[in-house]
Amino acid sequence: LRGNIHGSFFPRPARLTTHPLCDRLSTILNAPQLTTYPPVHPTIYHAINALALLLILGPFTKPIERRDTDLDLTALRAASCSYRGITATYEEIVSAYVLETYAEGTLVSWRADPSPANPDSESLVTAIYHVDLPAAPDARPSIQALRNRAAAQLAITWRYSTLSTTRIEPGNDYARDALETFTKTVDSFIARMVVTSEDIALSLSPRSTPSGDMRVPKGTVLLVEERGADWVEVRQPSTTLRGWVAASSLQSIE
Repeated sequence: LRGNIHGSFFPRPARLTTHPLCDRLSTILNAPQLTTYPPVHPTIYHAINALALLLILGPFTKPIERRDTDLDLTALRAASCSYRGITATYEEIVSAYVLETYAEGTLVSWRADPSPANPDSESLVTAIYHVDLPAAPDARPSIQALRNRAAAQLAITWRYSTLSTTRIEPGNDYARDALETFTKTVDSFIARMVVTSEDIALSLSPRSTPSGDMRVPKGTVLLVEERGADWVEVRQPSTTLRGWVAASSLQSIE
């Protein structure tokens, strides 16, 4: 471009001075410009190529979507857990655990946060309760210690993952204790379940005359409340019906 300016488009200006510096400058301006560069190190060369590739592909890369933890919170609270044919939601499991384990418990809130390990596929869903000690005693020293050191704000955390299939796991020790309490409650519940082997009428006390308005048909599932020598106090879970019956009229379902 410099040669074109001085040669083709404009007449070459007349030399105004013969000073050596001006002569040197004129020589440089009119000489062919052949520029050489030092060789590039292979590592720098590959780094430049990689950067260029990122700049080309970058605009087409799909941005990472933020996980909707509110949906995870709703889904976990409604999700069900089944054990030995007994089903309960995780919200029911948490509520029953607090009521059974602590002297008093009040729900403060539920919250959900992205899991630090897998924020795009997993959430940590936590139920926060205000609880009062003392806690219910437990024969296992580790569980008793866990319950006794519970803070006034008890956090029960679950790990909700949807990486391949939906999976719910305890996220802290209190969630593990809640799940174990649920299974123990179910075991105890089933151990108390009996079924009537014939049509019966319940009595108000052992060996008393059966009441005509407390009849129970054959095949009815009852819960044992107290056992005597030959008589059993039972109640029907779905009603307020409660009374005594001869043990020979009942069968265990286990």
